[in-house]
Amino acid sequence: MKLNHTALAILLSVPAYALGADFSQRIIGGDNVTTPYPWMAGLHRFNPNPPPGTYNTFPFCGGSLIAPGWIVTAAHCITDIGTGADPSLYSQTDANTLVRLDSPNLADQPTFFVAEITVHPQYGIVDRDDSDIALIQLTSKSDLKPVSLANQTIMSQLENSKLLDDIVQIIGWGVFDGNGFQPANASSGPQPMTLQVANIDYLPFKLAECRNAWGGLTNNMICAWEPEPDREETPFGQDSCFGDSGGPLLLPKGTLLSDGMVAHDWVLGATSFGNNRCDSNTTPGVYTRLASFADWIEQVSADAGDPLTDLSVTITAANLAPPDETLPITIDLRNDSTTNTVTGVTLRLDHPQLQVHIDSQGDLLCNSLAERLDCTLLTPMLAGDVQQLKLEADWLGDMDETGNLRARLTLDQDDYRIGNNDVRQRTLFSFAPDPSLGPLSIIRSSGSTATLQVTARNLSRQNTAEQVELLITVPPEQNFRGLQNGQNCTLDGSSWRCPMNDLLPGASRTTLFDVAGKGSFDVVVALRNSNGDVAPGDTESRIKVTLKSSSGSLPSLLLLGLLALAQRRIKRRRYCST
Repeated sequence: MKLNHTALAILLSVPAYALGADFSQRIIGGDNVTTPYPWMAGLHRFNPNPPPGTYNTFPFCGGSLIAPGWIVTAAHCITDIGTGADPSLYSQTDANTLVRLDSPNLADQPTFFVAEITVHPQYGIVDRDDSDIALIQLTSKSDLKPVSLANQTIMSQLENSKLLDDIVQIIGWGVFDGNGFQPANASSGPQPMTLQVANIDYLPFKLAECRNAWGGLTNNMICAWEPEPDREETPFGQDSCFGDSGGPLLLPKGTLLSDGMVAHDWVLGATSFGNNRCDSNTTPGVYTRLASFADWIEQVSADAGDPLTDLSVTITAANLAPPDETLPITIDLRNDSTTNTVTGVTLRLDHPQLQVHIDSQGDLLCNSLAERLDCTLLTPMLAGDVQQLKLEADWLGDMDETGNLRARLTLDQDDYRIGNNDVRQRTLFSFAPDPSLGPLSIIRSSGSTATLQVTARNLSRQNTAEQVELLITVPPEQNFRGLQNGQNCTLDGSSWRCPMNDLLPGASRTTLFDVAGKGSFDVVVALRNSNGDVAPGDTESRIKVTLKSSSGSLPSLLLLGLLALAQRRIKRRRYCST
């Protein structure tokens, strides 16, 4: 797009707030982005007259490209509370909005025009900040890869994860802590020319610090904060700030949650509101919970003639399998859309080093190629429909090698959760089991003796762990009293070897044993077996035990008894005297 460069030079030389640009809820305590966020949207105020038009250098809000033609942002970037249902009242219109994508440096020009803006009709009705969401439809679709909108499964995993420190990202061009930033006057602070990003903590909604923040939040809101910022590196803390509104709260690919590693980028929220000093160490920033609005997103896009859908594919197969047995594989295609129908579905399944046989294919028509299966769905999928492909596979590789399956979908419609269109499954072909040892725990401690408990498991569902034994190590000056089940243990060097027999596939066995001594010392338990371990590294557990010396002398005990009796009489007098 050709722009008026004379006007542009003026805009570049004058701060955006001097031009009357509104600031909404940079990133404080962040850095210039070093990885690409091609789907990150910047919304610019645009004056189309005289052609070719001029735009404000600094975005007034951010957004996320969730499908080739659609951006999700915050309602308050577009209109006032309570006016979402009436586009004629919007303060920001489609004709006056210009969008940048895949363009982190503001020296580059935004190039996407807007066809239509739709604000949620319930914005600010139930609560002044509730339903703070808007959709922007572009005049032409982008070729860039969108970011996936988080679903209820991702949100549940996040809410229940114990790993929450620095796991989410806030991203934007809003006010930042550059030269001249003053927390007391944050709304007039400087803005960066390069996109900023910061990692902060996710704060589960179920916790009172989130749920009761700001006088109480609704179920359509989520929280993030940095309660313990490094004041040397980030003296003003970390938070989103004025100008970041509508931008993403992101759960990045590769993040480790309690349920495992995140396989794709997921946008969790749209920046809504927070502390006017832009420091979240005591009060969290609040973000629109995007998963709550999937049905509205589908409805708006369908009404615009470009229905967005949510098609997913899953692979079910064993993580560990014997190399000489047939591996059952199930591929499920599910239309998780709330209302919209999916058509033109194709499935590609890559299966290197696996010879695949089709058991059943439903309404799929499949063509088998070398190490690949191409399938076409012959019927439309209504919302909630499931199609299933059942396969049997024989391993052609070597023992103790991993087979990799990859399933990819294409469809006629655009999908707002493309992360679910491309999935992988790894299966290790081995005769070895998967022994694992749980954490040691102290279940009883009295004087100079403690009872410890540990559970051994075989995580393999196919292979038996043979000749299993526990190796229990205590310092030589302490005393190992043996297993409570009476099983004999023998001293081997500094460790006691305690046989446990075999562990069948999926089996577990809990063992209790006693130690005696005094002071603090470490007890170490290791799990060993004779036929290997497909996933080593989880067969040792350690705990610190603190024991007191044996009971004191008889005179001391008598004295303690007399003191206790006297104390009891004093208490009785307090409660019983009349």
